[in-house]
Amino acid sequence: MHEHDILFTGDGSPTLFSSRFGETYHSNGGAVKESEYVFIECGLRYFLEQQRQQDCPPGKIHILEAGFGTGLNALLTYREQLSHGVNAPEILYETADLFPLEEEIWQKLSYVADKPLRDFYEALHTSSWDSPVLIAKGFTLLKRQQDLEHFLPSGIIDIVYYDAFSPNVQPELWSRKVLEVITGYMHSGSVFTTYSSKGVVKQTLRDLKYKVERLPGTGGKRHIIRAVIEPVAQ
Repeated sequence: MHEHDILFTGDGSPTLFSSRFGETYHSNGGAVKESEYVFIECGLRYFLEQQRQQDCPPGKIHILEAGFGTGLNALLTYREQLSHGVNAPEILYETADLFPLEEEIWQKLSYVADKPLRDFYEALHTSSWDSPVLIAKGFTLLKRQQDLEHFLPSGIIDIVYYDAFSPNVQPELWSRKVLEVITGYMHSGSVFTTYSSKGVVKQTLRDLKYKVERLPGTGGKRHIIRAVIEPVAQ
């Protein structure tokens, strides 16, 4: 059996089944649909709107993705960045993944028809690891081939896309120890968004002083989580 099998999800977009972890990389209800909702709408767009409401739209954003996987979240983030035109903030996209996909696998994944976006997707995967690379104007990628249990972000984080395999199969990556380290690099107003709504995840985030929201899910999931770092009381 191959380590990764390609499956097609409810919205027609592909995902992978990992024999190592016994789970798919995305919701079977729709890979693109899930990523657009959980990470772009509830993460990136939400953060930008909150900053605009405070009359301080950011010129730069540092996004951390836990689990680079297929690169879909990074691709959709870039597409969203392009939609903002000249007002788009620069993005530093940092990600950690101990098991990057082989070229023969990611080459078979088709998420967009537009050639510039396809070229960008290829650049995401072919760029070097462990050093920042300017993938496109205003979009710098820093891929770290590293276990999240021993990971230290490169700077202050605005948005976290927490897209590791589920707490059922990788509970160590959802532990307070790991999440506390990441939280230490975030600031008041930083956003943490994830597809998981497991009770232990919600409680850990509350213990770390996040304001935790349980939002409607997508693709068959009942709920997801968005958590925001609240200002420290004076």
